Amino acid sequence: MMSWVGALLTTVVAAGGVPMVPAGGGNALTLPAHRHAVRIETGNGHAPTWLLAIQQQGAEGEGLNLFRSEDGFESFTKLAAIQPDTSHHDRAELVAVGRDVAMVYAYEGPSLAASSRHDVYFQWWRYDEARDTWTPEPAVRVFNADSTQAYSRALLAQDSKGRLWVQAFRLEPDGGATAVVAVSTDGGASFQRQPNLGRTRRRGGGRLLSVGSKLVFFWAMHDGFEPTRLRVRDAADPLDTWGPSGTRSPTASTTARR
Repeated sequence: MMSWVGALLTTVVAAGGVPMVPAGGGNALTLPAHRHAVRIETGNGHAPTWLLAIQQQGAEGEGLNLFRSEDGFESFTKLAAIQPDTSHHDRAELVAVGRDVAMVYAYEGPSLAASSRHDVYFQWWRYDEARDTWTPEPAVRVFNADSTQAYSRALLAQDSKGRLWVQAFRLEPDGGATAVVAVSTDGGASFQRQPNLGRTRRRGGGRLLSVGSKLVFFWAMHDGFEPTRLRVRDAADPLDTWGPSGTRSPTASTTARR
């Protein structure tokens, strides 16, 4: 997400020191790479709608919720719960697809340990024109953790052929992280694992972007000094094909380390 939008979202949570959407912790909107908000033109005389996903971390008994604003972030109302379990702090990334919203959510927090609860889910939120609202379809599990692993920091992109790509980082027993990726060719009904994209010596973070006919993946290490790396694939290539890993200068690692 662009830095100015990240700053805007921060003011939504604590405008003037009084929360507009109460959150139980200071990192309710992490990661910076996540698109926590999308703007949708619904038409039919309706004002543009902003949808915003916030992890409230137990504030007022709430977990991960979806909010809507019709007045350009001046006010918000709760639309629905995404993941209401207040003991598991998932974060969501949103991608607007027409008037629908594609979403992934997975655990995010200051620390990460192996847990069979740390899975990655994809979900459609479909626009209901008659009621002018969004309703969720059943969530689809993309990556399934076990007691020795954990998945976190899930990202989502739709390529130029309409395929949905989900990337996440898998915590390994040695404390490192593997950048894993899966693709759906049936509109999110199912996902197929693809070859891993890379690895970091500690917890990883990155950004997955759809740019024209290309998918671009940047990643680096969260807490340390590894160069930022880059891989690119073309939509015309076989699904398991990505270009080789390229590196950027070590000073650039801060752009992806979170």
